[in-house]
Amino acid sequence: MNTRKLTTFCAVVVATSPAMLAMGKTPTASESKPLTNILMGSRADVPYRSDSPVTLSDNRLAFSRIGLRSSRGSVDASGAELSALDDDKSSSVSLPSDGSASLEIQFIGQPRWINEVEIDGTLNGAVLEVLNTDGRWLTWSDRADQTADGLRFTGDAGRYMGLRITPAGLSDTELVDIAEARATFQQADADATNRTEGDGKSYFYEWVENYSSSPLSNTSEDATGLANKLPSDWSIYGYGNCLAWEEDFKRTEYGGTNNSYVDEHDLVFFSGHGSTTSSGEYYSDSTRCITFSNSTHDDSRMSAGDAYDSWGDDDMEWLGLSACQTMKQDGRWAAAMNGVHLVMGWQTNMYDVDDFGKIFAKRMVDSGAFDSAYPVMESWFYAAEKTHGHVDRTAEVIGETTAMGSDYLWGEGSVNSDPTDDTTYTRWSYGTRSRDELTGHHAQNPIQNAIEYRGEALTVSINRDLLNAANNDGRPHITTWVTSFVDVNAQNTGALSDNLCERLGMLCQADVGASGDELEMIAVSGDQEVRIWKEDGSLDVIDRAFYLDDASNMAPRLISHDEAREKATTIIGSLGIPMDDRVLVHEDFLWMDVDVQKEIDGNEDLAYDSIPIRTRTIYRRQIDGLPTWGPGGEAVIELGHDGALAKASVQAWTPLESGQEVQLIPVESLLDEISRRGSQLFINNVRQPMTDIQIDQIEVGYWLETRGQRQAQILPCYGLSCTVRDGNNEPTGMHLVVNAALPAPKVDVQIDNVEQGCHHPGEPVCFSANVDTFDGQFQIQWIDQTTGKVLESSDDLLCHVFSRDLERSARTATIEARVKDSMGTTRSSTATVCIGVEGDIDGNEVVDINDLLSILNYWDSQGSPFSNGDVDGDGYSGIDDLLLILANWNG
Repeated sequence: MNTRKLTTFCAVVVATSPAMLAMGKTPTASESKPLTNILMGSRADVPYRSDSPVTLSDNRLAFSRIGLRSSRGSVDASGAELSALDDDKSSSVSLPSDGSASLEIQFIGQPRWINEVEIDGTLNGAVLEVLNTDGRWLTWSDRADQTADGLRFTGDAGRYMGLRITPAGLSDTELVDIAEARATFQQADADATNRTEGDGKSYFYEWVENYSSSPLSNTSEDATGLANKLPSDWSIYGYGNCLAWEEDFKRTEYGGTNNSYVDEHDLVFFSGHGSTTSSGEYYSDSTRCITFSNSTHDDSRMSAGDAYDSWGDDDMEWLGLSACQTMKQDGRWAAAMNGVHLVMGWQTNMYDVDDFGKIFAKRMVDSGAFDSAYPVMESWFYAAEKTHGHVDRTAEVIGETTAMGSDYLWGEGSVNSDPTDDTTYTRWSYGTRSRDELTGHHAQNPIQNAIEYRGEALTVSINRDLLNAANNDGRPHITTWVTSFVDVNAQNTGALSDNLCERLGMLCQADVGASGDELEMIAVSGDQEVRIWKEDGSLDVIDRAFYLDDASNMAPRLISHDEAREKATTIIGSLGIPMDDRVLVHEDFLWMDVDVQKEIDGNEDLAYDSIPIRTRTIYRRQIDGLPTWGPGGEAVIELGHDGALAKASVQAWTPLESGQEVQLIPVESLLDEISRRGSQLFINNVRQPMTDIQIDQIEVGYWLETRGQRQAQILPCYGLSCTVRDGNNEPTGMHLVVNAALPAPKVDVQIDNVEQGCHHPGEPVCFSANVDTFDGQFQIQWIDQTTGKVLESSDDLLCHVFSRDLERSARTATIEARVKDSMGTTRSSTATVCIGVEGDIDGNEVVDINDLLSILNYWDSQGSPFSNGDVDGDGYSGIDDLLLILANWNG
């Protein structure tokens, strides 16, 4: 090593590598370099501002500010401290061995998870301190193991802002050398030795779109979008449509295979319809369930009772149910817990969106120096907020214990040990204190003498007076609006953080950079951050010290709603966004309910403790005096202990310019179209089957999007407050929105080879998409839903050879055509074809007695094409199918 002694109180070594030189001037954004370390006290030691993301190296100390600190006076280090982070062992920095000086490292950007530090050099002992996110230095470790080049320290895993190294005074020499300092985060799994299955990080998903009633369009994108956002070291497994099986989630003793599928993986996700069933296990009455299109393995409805006391006894930590109303009976899903940490779902309906899973995963995963991961539970609530808004949609999470709410995804932060299964659980949700007082529209009694529109998809009913009022509301024409582009960069993000420092005392001296996917600009100072989506300017101001304070049994001291409203006005005024068109629409809390009784052996509705964690004040935007719906028109202020700001969210409140006036589509025409096309016509289609819709109220307003995608033009919509029925199940109140100016695109996929019957393996199957859009313009994407592969054709005609090399023997294959019109509205349609021997229902390449019995077992029943005794693909099992069995008999 090349060293020389200095004449100050602390001796240091100046490295000869150019990488160790301190910056000579304050960098501009374009001049900032990734992983450049900055010398404390130099002219470069200013808040970091860059429009580019910074990818961190394996050494979590890299990309930091570094300097020497002495208890005896100032130190003329001349930039030599940088040698400790230059990845060059030939240079080093020397410190007095008596502990009178320390090497201090403070991270640029977000705090970082560390639990192991290695120091190469001649140190034979040191005291390590970490800079906590509240700005305090805490002793972290003073015990080390010897390595070939120095020392290795381990300490409590945590999210820290920096590290301080002080020699422990154990050396016989005057000076000790530090050649390199490295920190890593080594994930600890306390339960690894107790598992019979599951090794490494694995994600398992199932999704269903091809329901015979109320088909969905976006569940495949929902589940696979999550997969695409996970780090590359995760293993991915999943099935869709008829390859998604109810038994994969079911307890083994009830005939299921959950230990071989969902419980063999860490993170599990289902995307599809939620409903009810009275034919499940354990519970004898109507129980919430998730539904499948395949009823042969074992049936099509997976109830909470089917999984009783079975989830998590192998490997599963987190289960997400991206389906409607699963958590209306959360005590029953809680009774399915047996080691699983969290079960996440919805107390209300949810929309059939294509990016819920993608946003959920994005929030859970660290993507660089400025984009730190959030816990699993908070990421679920965040995805719900971004895709749905707050007012009439309630996501909910349950955990075996309160501590489970602090879990991070594997590799992103700490994970709690598997909890012990007992009779109670913890529940988190936004909303009213009473679980029966849900916000939004409530189901109404049936209308007498209603006007009915009976189509092949739905029956739509409406009161005659209401229809007449809608036709004569004096608005035959209405204004459209054009949004302005919002320029989001490091400079104006930094300016906002500086303003928040001046006005609210937070985010002072914040560093600014882009997220790893370059979708957001992020300013960060310790636990405080501003996150702004580049495309539409929607923003979050967060103080994680209060926002993540929801996994403790300590009740915060919250201010009143009146005080919260006053403080919200001050906070909104600090954001620099004109919001005079806002109206207060709702006030509530984030609730944590502890010691909730699992519904076991008839126990339910027993006493539990409810702890309000944060107050929430919600505003919505009005446009030209009309209401808005959708996640893009909300501003939400959440306040924690003593009114401290936990989070302020403003969703795409972009400036507007009036556009052209358009004529509204007559209400009668829309209701008739809804009856024929079904839920596909709604902007906010939900994941709940529906057979009948009763229109209780009609309003004219606007739908506002967000999620980082600029909505260039805002068109008028009809807001329909409805009572929705699914056969004889309990009716549900919903607010559904349909475009009032332009019809949604219509797409229908047809099989060009043969309308019905089976195709031989290896034979090309040709499809055509009949597309109808308001202006004739559209983009089309074809997807093989059996494999999830996006196909190359962008035409409305496609010929494709389906793979037979699948893990599960599949008698059917499904193609999807996704169409986007010139306004960005996306709709899809699918076609399912039979691959194999016609009449071979069980997939053994022979038409025999087993196939005949399948028809008889499902005689005169309806289901998905080519399943449940359906041979000809019409979705029914009957005489036509029996004749085909007999015609192809070779058993």
